[in-house]
Amino acid sequence: MRKSAIALAILLCSFILAFADDAQEKSLAAFQNDMPKADVGNIKLMKRIGKIWEQFNEEPGSFTPSSEDLRKGYTIFTRRYDEYVYPNTLPKKEQITNRLKCSAAPGEYEPVMFLVYPHKDISEISVSCSGLNLSGNKIIPDENISINYLKYDMEGDFRTMICRNKWLLPGACNAVAGVPRPFLVTVKVPEAAEAGDYSGKILLNLDGEKEEINLSVEVYPFRLASFGPENLFTYYIYFTYTPEYLEKMCPDLRAHGANMFHMMFRDIFGLKFKDKEVTVDFSKAEKYMPVLQKHGFKTIILEITGLQLTIVDNLKCAFYDDTFNKAYAGALQQLKEKFEKEKWPDFYLYIDEVRDHDVDNFRPLGRAYKDVIQMSKLHREAGLKSLDIFMTDNGGARVDDPKLQANYWELLPWLDGVMTHGWMKSRKIMEEAQKQHKMLLFYNCGAARFTMGYLTYILGATGNSQVTYNGPAKVSTSSPYKSNTEGIVAVTPEGPVDTIRFEWMREGIDDYRYIHTLEEAMKQAGARCPAQLEEAKSVLSVLKKFKPGDSKASGAESEVLSEEDKSLFNGEKMDETRLKIAKCIIAINERLNPAK
Repeated sequence: MRKSAIALAILLCSFILAFADDAQEKSLAAFQNDMPKADVGNIKLMKRIGKIWEQFNEEPGSFTPSSEDLRKGYTIFTRRYDEYVYPNTLPKKEQITNRLKCSAAPGEYEPVMFLVYPHKDISEISVSCSGLNLSGNKIIPDENISINYLKYDMEGDFRTMICRNKWLLPGACNAVAGVPRPFLVTVKVPEAAEAGDYSGKILLNLDGEKEEINLSVEVYPFRLASFGPENLFTYYIYFTYTPEYLEKMCPDLRAHGANMFHMMFRDIFGLKFKDKEVTVDFSKAEKYMPVLQKHGFKTIILEITGLQLTIVDNLKCAFYDDTFNKAYAGALQQLKEKFEKEKWPDFYLYIDEVRDHDVDNFRPLGRAYKDVIQMSKLHREAGLKSLDIFMTDNGGARVDDPKLQANYWELLPWLDGVMTHGWMKSRKIMEEAQKQHKMLLFYNCGAARFTMGYLTYILGATGNSQVTYNGPAKVSTSSPYKSNTEGIVAVTPEGPVDTIRFEWMREGIDDYRYIHTLEEAMKQAGARCPAQLEEAKSVLSVLKKFKPGDSKASGAESEVLSEEDKSLFNGEKMDETRLKIAKCIIAINERLNPAK
């Protein structure tokens, strides 16, 4: 039976291959080329990704290389770093250039992309970069410039699977004829860098053929303002790793804008039960928390979903009876005292996605409207803070009293902050949070630049958290990476392997930092530069006028925006907006400090 199934699969693959068009063949070639050789059989491909031939993104057009490029065997071209590249992507005439340029503030990371389009197979492409020079030998050193090639893989949005550039990997690579090989160049501008135009060379060796690309970076004459305690950006962590591996994860997170750590209570704290009492086990936390402190995480949010049920199950009590309340209050007190004694980061407790009709679980987890009130009372009595998550404004009839509606914005007085999707289904929650001066954070709005930055500002939030940083699966570099659709890194023994979407999200946080810096400059200016302030207000008002429409997006790979909304804020539009903001900051600073 098994042999028959294998024979049928081989026959099916052969049949499919015979009718595949050129774009599909390129996609398969790119996918096979970028997977470890031991794992590339057609049967294994079919098993891993399902209906492989139904889901390729095709870019129409044609490309005729120059005679010189045909002689060399490749064409160099550029493309926006925040656009996907597909195995059938072709260079456009205006993209064929050997010049890259970008702008950044001191201390900022800034990416640019170039691609090699091979006219024949290239067995090895190696890339390096000189330092970037400014007059007077002031440089951005080469160690501040990372160059990674982008590895193709299948990626989906719960409905389709598309072969496109995904993983960022260091070192040399190869390239298949007719399939572009993208490279991402990331410049980390030193904190003390002087303003000016820095320039240098990217050096390529393609099977012995030498190529140079000019790289220039304009460094702005201002630093980005520091965030306040209410400005929190993070990625949800599946916290199942050793303290040693956390040492590898933290710099990656910090380099991508994270200043808050977001994890499950049960991943780092244990509970022991005896005689109707609960003792918190801090042995694991004592190994991990110093790592977070070392890397500058000052805030943590702890998901306690299911914690109530654990107490009920072990103590054989009921939700919120005297036994439950005493045990839970005791655990909270231990938590508070330990954090204060060890000077661990500030923290919030929250219940995930409050809902009155729990369709995801076979029994209630204690996260309905009434539970938020009960839990928040206990948190407040213990001197701790609550930050709960709501998907939408309303959860239908309340589970404790079906005659009443679960209007979740009514719960805000009990909370210190709230997290919700940045969409119109949560309009009332957002309005009430701002009216009541509660901390408002977004979560799961999409692993993208616009939703991480501009949308956060437009809808009045002060931070954003995306699910998920690492995905639930551990993987090895000896096999295809298996991070799930939402994951923005893969976990390997050598350390995290980033996706291109992780870079987009960092850029989104930087967009928010630019807006934050402009608003700080406007506060300092007072009424001293009316013309410059008017221009700044005009730039920001364009953003504030945008009102997202309804969307059915998932919030993971897709943004919680309609297709019409997304078309208004493409990468070029976002770059134009950031440039306008930077010019406003410079104008205000020059008016306030004419000597500088």
